[in-house]
Amino acid sequence: EGVTVSAKVYNITANTTTEIENVTNGFTIGLDSGNEGDEFFVELTDASGTAYTSNKVNVSKVVAATNFMPLESLGTSYELDHDHGYVNHYHFGSDSIRVSAWGNRGISRIHQLYHLYIYDLVDGNWTRYTNSSTFNGRRINTIAINKNGSVVSIYDQTNGKIEFYSVLSTLPNLELLFSISKTEFGNVHPKSTSGHINLEDTLFTFSTGTNIYVYNVDFINKTYDPFQNIPMPSGLGPTTSHMNYHISFNFNWILLFKRTTTEYPIFVYKLGDSSYELDSQTPSTKTSMVHINDDGDRMLRESQDTYLYEMTRNTGDTWSSGAHLGYKWKHEVHDNSSRYTNADVTRFIERKDGKVGSQTLNVVDRINGVWQSTGTITLPHDIGAGAHSSMSGNIWFTGAKDVDPGNSRVTIWGDKYKETVGPKPSLKFDTFNKLTVENIRGTPTQINLTFTPVGSTTSQTIDVGTATTITISQRGK
Repeated sequence: EGVTVSAKVYNITANTTTEIENVTNGFTIGLDSGNEGDEFFVELTDASGTAYTSNKVNVSKVVAATNFMPLESLGTSYELDHDHGYVNHYHFGSDSIRVSAWGNRGISRIHQLYHLYIYDLVDGNWTRYTNSSTFNGRRINTIAINKNGSVVSIYDQTNGKIEFYSVLSTLPNLELLFSISKTEFGNVHPKSTSGHINLEDTLFTFSTGTNIYVYNVDFINKTYDPFQNIPMPSGLGPTTSHMNYHISFNFNWILLFKRTTTEYPIFVYKLGDSSYELDSQTPSTKTSMVHINDDGDRMLRESQDTYLYEMTRNTGDTWSSGAHLGYKWKHEVHDNSSRYTNADVTRFIERKDGKVGSQTLNVVDRINGVWQSTGTITLPHDIGAGAHSSMSGNIWFTGAKDVDPGNSRVTIWGDKYKETVGPKPSLKFDTFNKLTVENIRGTPTQINLTFTPVGSTTSQTIDVGTATTITISQRGK
């Protein structure tokens, strides 16, 4: 302090150097999750030219600053479940919302009515679109949305089929890709909002209550075929009461459990080379909801006493649970298949019992193994349901129906210091003859490739239509 030096920050892993001049009272460098695993050291040089080099530092984990704010509160004017007479049936938020893994798009619907709402994030601004024509006259349930929101899946209860749609750039228009009839999975309805699409857009899962179905899907060639049928384990009791399930963001782990006051184990399945196989099971317990992280070594479990417990994998295939965390994760009972934590299972938004008027909820993070409140959000509505998370945990959707039955709302929350919505569009070269356009959000209507030939200062543009894979037939000059 009081001495002016120049600083150089060396990222050994990325082979980059950041120079900072005239440092007198410390300095700060920004890190994000992309720096995890990177190794750094710092070199300070004083006015005489003497250099001082720090020890090497390895970045093991980057935790984003938590300061949540509502990005936008979007209201609808529909009375939920009016056709069923459930004027005060508060499950709009838990039974009707899906958010993409990247956090750039979400969908919701009014329970069993044909309106589908699409929430789209572009340049930091959210816009809500209403599709009231595609499913006109049909009862639909929201099923799934893929990583970037370019594909959504709907269950058409009227005609008994799961339909997959491409979300067109002319929102909220949709294009039907293919459908799977319920006759292919036991001729029963899938559980509402039980569907998930993996990050590679190659697998789709959903539950019928007694079975978990896994399908291979191909949204480019518009095809599908069965991958696996996982029946309810005998250790989960009678099939007359349905089981619940959770699948990790990376699709490596499936949890089977029952939301009941009877004690049952949680069955853990792991994805192998060709199927999901039983990996382990926990001691019997009364479980309300449970999530597992992508590494498969920690779970966050809500008990029937509504308190949260962290479960950790022991050496091998057994699990242990500690004391409750002091926070509640309570949500409405209808949707146990959504994602109420991030992929690492290190962040959730607390749930409080519904009441008239707004309520303040804790944002809870796991930092250095300790769960603690790192911020708050205040719901602008009554009866808050569970908060649906993106993969990073930086974008959240909450939904609720006010005591006024004609006013229901979806609120989108985000970390105001950082919005993580997935990788940006990029061009990949296989070092031989193929270019691939990756990470496109939505469905492209036109793709142009612009380049400057060697020895020229004039750029050229090639229109490749909507092709995302381009083969180079002749080396340019």
